[in-house]
Amino acid sequence: MPAERKQTAGQPARQTARSDYEQVHSSGSSGYRLYCLVTFYTRARQALLDEEVVPHFLRALREICQQYGYQLIAYYLKPNQVNLLVSYKPMVALTDLVGNIKRGTAHRLFEAMPRLERRIGKRSFWAEGYYVESVGYRQVDSIAHLWQARGKRNKALLASQIEAFDPLRIEVKRLESALAQLLPAERALIKLLHGLNGERIHTHEEVAEMLSLKVEEVRQIENEVLQRLRELLTGVRVRAESEPMLEGGDTTNE
Repeated sequence: MPAERKQTAGQPARQTARSDYEQVHSSGSSGYRLYCLVTFYTRARQALLDEEVVPHFLRALREICQQYGYQLIAYYLKPNQVNLLVSYKPMVALTDLVGNIKRGTAHRLFEAMPRLERRIGKRSFWAEGYYVESVGYRQVDSIAHLWQARGKRNKALLASQIEAFDPLRIEVKRLESALAQLLPAERALIKLLHGLNGERIHTHEEVAEMLSLKVEEVRQIENEVLQRLRELLTGVRVRAESEPMLEGGDTTNE
């Protein structure tokens, strides 16, 4: 006799989601599964996203997504183009989503890298306009896997690989072993910023004052050290020294 399936009267039986992206999110009394692809370009389509700029952009992008409650699922970069796969809440207007990302990342890039304003001529990093397309939840996995496969060939980066790295979630012995390979000043900086070894989490401004550095220098060192730790602990190499970091084509039209 087959096992009985318990079910609330008048409601369909629940099915186990085959993917994280099939899960229905809730916000108040609403349920939603909303995903979109976003593409936009650098000003005049100049090749501004070079190996020096990209780490600052990625940090700014993650900060903006956290600030506004967007979920960054994956991204694919070219020297003059950004492609994002994002989950968002139903009350979010896509025009606001793109505007917040473009304005927020541009502001942070100019603050972190003053040379950009001299190079471009004004504080306008992104070109006007954008392309956005809604994506069904069944498409999300295939897009993320496609970008991941391309990343193995041409160093495109999958956001889930980067965001999965959190020093606080690494086993203590492994983390201490990796930290031991850093310079003393680098270790101190990371421990202060991320609250390791019982330290409280300090702001970039506080760490800059404590270590007699500029805030921009603290951010730059943090990016470099986190990249090194990420490579040591996850085996994900962010860039190859002898190869260009950004290549490939636009996946939004495929």
